[in-house]
Parts: sequence; structure tokens; C-alpha cells
Amino acid sequence: RSYEDVPLGIFIILEATRAVHQISIKAFDNMLNFDKKYTVLSGKRTPYEWLQYACGNCGVTLGMSTNEMSTLTNGSATVSINDSDGLIATYRDMISYLAAMTCSVAQITRTGNLVLLPYSMIPIRTIANTWRYGSSFSDYETHYTGMYLLYKDSKKSTDEYYHVNNDDGLIYDIGQNPFLEISDSYTRAADMQNIINALSTIYYTPFSITTPGDPALDPMDVLAFTGGQAIPGKYACITSITTKINGQQEIKCVGENPLLASAVTRESKLISIIENVNESQ
Repeated sequence: RSYEDVPLGIFIILEATRAVHQISIKAFDNMLNFDKKYTVLSGKRTPYEWLQYACGNCGVTLGMSTNEMSTLTNGSATVSINDSDGLIATYRDMISYLAAMTCSVAQITRTGNLVLLPYSMIPIRTIANTWRYGSSFSDYETHYTGMYLLYKDSKKSTDEYYHVNNDDGLIYDIGQNPFLEISDSYTRAADMQNIINALSTIYYTPFSITTPGDPALDPMDVLAFTGGQAIPGKYACITSITTKINGQQEIKCVGENPLLASAVTRESKLISIIENVNESQ
């Protein structure tokens, strides 16, 4: 037999409970280090420089280069943090808003470094039905073609809507983002349009499968499927992995039902309109 070491990551143990024959450990990766009170920093910086600032203050290594960051949506923009409403309490909050602005997901690698991962439609694995104990696939795709941004200035709050030409998908309510509180409406519109343009190219089919396991898979990895009830040409990224040592692995990609999401979006929009009217009175 041959063996291969697969690093699972670097974790911080918060709790260890001993039983008669086992020990139960609760641990988190280095993302926990960013749950630290944010120290306000003024001035304009690139996303790479903002991440350097967060990592330097929280003792985490940034696992991306300037060139890698520039390939992200709005990755080369120079932005400041305008947070008059106090939305950013911790460095983790700051990173979350920065990830939304760059149309990416913040993640800690197995070596403990911080990275921003873009959404992708390139599968790294194809899982055949012979490698699935059980599986379920949604009959819809999660696909966004429109986006709301709540922009606030000194006088009022405004819901701004951005979309692609074929606006027939879900609507993403990004809410208020301190990195997108840009007074220059042309620059703000360009940054928002970049986000929805990138997001509109992504089509994910939510799924849940049980397999013998692949320890090399990570969240945000894109998978394709063949056989059984899988539809060829449909992809999804991993949002949840549960692995039992020497046992089975459960992998999921969560997503919204378009009909339910549309209903929620209309209701949220109505509430926002009412709030704006009340503020103007």
C-alpha cells in the first residue's frame, strides 16, 4: 500500500471535552483571528493593501499577490472606507465587505493564509454516479442578473438597481457596503456594474451528495456530475463539507429557489421604499 499525507489545515482549539474513550474538540481556523476590533484607517487603498492592513493587525498571512488580487472584479480599484453608520466592528466585517466588492469569497487555506476566491464555472472534479452513495439535485439554477445597493449620503438613502441586459434571473440585495459608499456616482455605478456583470456569468445547481470521500476537496471548488439524476453541463461550487474519518463524506451546495427569492426581494424592496418615504418626511 502507498500513503499520502493530506494537510487538513491549521486550527485554534477553543474547547476540548474528554469522555471515557474519546475526546471532542471544537476548533476554528485563522479566520477567528479577524474577530478583533477594527481600528479605523483613513485614505484610499487597493483591495490588496486593505487586506494587508487587516492581516498585519490580526497576525494572519495574506496568501495572495498583488497580481492575483488584480484579477478579481474591482481588484485594481482604489477605495476608501466610508462607514458613518458603524457597520464595521471587526476586521472580519471589513474583509466580508471587501469580498462582496470584489465578487469573491474570503477563505482560509490549509496553510492558514487568507485568500479571496472568485466564483468559477470551471469544474475541478467530475463525480460519476458510481462514486455516489446517494445524491439529490435541485430542478433550478441559482443565477443572478440584478443587484440592489443601498447608498446613503448626508440627505437621504437611495436603493440603486444595477443589472445586465437579459435581466431574467435572481436579484441580489447587497445592502450597504462601506467600500461602495462612493460619492462619485459614475465610479460607484461602474464598480457595481462590474460586480453584477461577473456574477451573471455564474450558474450553480444546488445539490447534496454522499461519497466515499475526497480529502483534497475544499469549499468553493466547482464540481460536475454524470449519471443518475445528474444533468450534464450543470455545475456547482461546494459550500459545505462534512467528513467522517474512515467513513463517508457529505458535500453540499446551497442555493435559493428563484420563486421564493423573488417574493422576498419584492417584499424587501417595498419595506425599503416605505423607509425612504418615512425618512424624507
